[in-house]
Amino acid sequence: MDDLRLAFVSAPDGSAFMAEILAAVADAVGRHGVETVAHSGYAEEVDDGRTAVVLVPHEYFVLNQPPSDPVLRRTIAFGVEHPGTNTFNVSAEASGRAAARFEISSASVAVMATLGHRAEHFQMGYSPVWDRWNRADAERPVDVVYLGTADPDRLATLAALAPELCDVHTELLIPPHEQMTKERPDFLMGQKKWELLARSRVLLNLHRESKTALEWVRTLEAICNGCVVLTESSTDLGLLVPGEHLLVASRARLGPVLRAALADSPRLSHIAATAHAFCQSELSMDASAARLIAVAEALVRNSPRRLSEPNQVQPVNTIPRQTHMAVWAPEVATLPNRNQPAADQNGRMLAALRRRHVGFKERFVSEHQTAGIDVICVDHPGAGPLSLTADGLREQGVATNLHVGGVGRTQVPQVGGLASYVTATPESAVGAVRNRLLKLGSAEYVLVVDSGDALTPESLDRMYEALIRAPKAVVAFPMAINGSDMLVNVFHPEAARLRRFAYLSRGYLVRRSWLADLDGFAADPVLETLVDHDFWLRTASRSGVSTHLRYIGVRLWPTDQSLMATADPIETDALLAKRAA
Repeated sequence: MDDLRLAFVSAPDGSAFMAEILAAVADAVGRHGVETVAHSGYAEEVDDGRTAVVLVPHEYFVLNQPPSDPVLRRTIAFGVEHPGTNTFNVSAEASGRAAARFEISSASVAVMATLGHRAEHFQMGYSPVWDRWNRADAERPVDVVYLGTADPDRLATLAALAPELCDVHTELLIPPHEQMTKERPDFLMGQKKWELLARSRVLLNLHRESKTALEWVRTLEAICNGCVVLTESSTDLGLLVPGEHLLVASRARLGPVLRAALADSPRLSHIAATAHAFCQSELSMDASAARLIAVAEALVRNSPRRLSEPNQVQPVNTIPRQTHMAVWAPEVATLPNRNQPAADQNGRMLAALRRRHVGFKERFVSEHQTAGIDVICVDHPGAGPLSLTADGLREQGVATNLHVGGVGRTQVPQVGGLASYVTATPESAVGAVRNRLLKLGSAEYVLVVDSGDALTPESLDRMYEALIRAPKAVVAFPMAINGSDMLVNVFHPEAARLRRFAYLSRGYLVRRSWLADLDGFAADPVLETLVDHDFWLRTASRSGVSTHLRYIGVRLWPTDQSLMATADPIETDALLAKRAA
């Protein structure tokens, strides 16, 4: 059909990544001489009787009502998800409404058949749309890049890889699993994403949920930009050969393989060049694009034509759209559940704590306090060894004043670098101790940690430099390992998300002036386990600018929350809201 047109339709307010995938497919279709159009909106808006619609089902049918029946008869579902994830299940169900289906994973084609849906395999491959590799520029300053949404297994794996990631240049972009409609600190789009891959040596690829199939689009975007993919063991590799076009290792072996790869630049260069050439010559999307055109042509030929022009057609069956927010975050504390009031004994304990005397006594003050960064560190019951914190500070390139508050302690610890040490009564809340320590220093910048928290080498230097470079930013923070098995501080602060999850902890560098604006930390025992959450919630609610650094910079000592008082959830929730207002 000479007048055939394919419309690649992205759901209104849908993910930018889905639109980028469709754009690469549209480019392959267009090279066959077929007219294509990219449209963000409703399928009816491009329907003219000669147009076949291509859309990503798990987004379009979730964010909108399905198109009208005439449009559905010319609609092709383009599945980009993999078996083993909830989004694949949603995609499989939604695609059943379309007239035809394509899947980018051969494993998805097989599973779709068991569900009673015939789908064809669309072989993703090289795309000039993604390629930003300048062969004349050999510089790749980023050692490891990671581009993947957060889930518990992924974050646990990244935490286990900390020894390999802490001493190299990383760009870890870990957004929540939700529609990303615009660029964010943890999500890059288009040109910026591909340029980052062109500056990176290794892309680390981890599966989401229980899937095992290779993440084809992320892999191909890296290969097109000369970035070597290191993926955990994957099925559905197609024609890609491990060791020749990419690196494959079990999760347990990712660390040693990554370390060896980064130490062998010639091998990385060879794999990058080989994979790029192979994709250009052997992984073309042309054959799949031709098949997509043939299916579209048959659908249009066998479907009744509309008489109206596309710009005369109004959206039908639309539903109010809401921005989806992820239902999971790597929490560092538990927010109150209003539906489960605290036991009476907890309320009595808090009341008793509020009546008891909270006092401080300066046990040690250094005569020399000239550094530009004050470190305030609380040594409370359940905290780790102060020596870990002091040792980490010695590995930084900037000078610090270490101010320590010992809750219920009677002796000054024998660690170097102490500028001051204060003992506090056992009833003293962490926030109250921090406020007392703040008064002992005067540096422009304040690092907030607890005893046992350890900075990775040069982590503080990078936080400090980030605030110097961004004078409007009030706080800088890297990602952190909570204990030994989970990566936290991975999302940037957003007031709406912080009202649902306590996902940000200590290990941040903040301007003293901002702490003064906030009137310090929460000193009420009600917020004992949420003192850092309260800081982040108030910072986000008052539009404080934060700089989120894409590396693992702190190992947090896990806090034993069973040692903390538990307030009535209604009282706690009300107090947090009042302070954030």
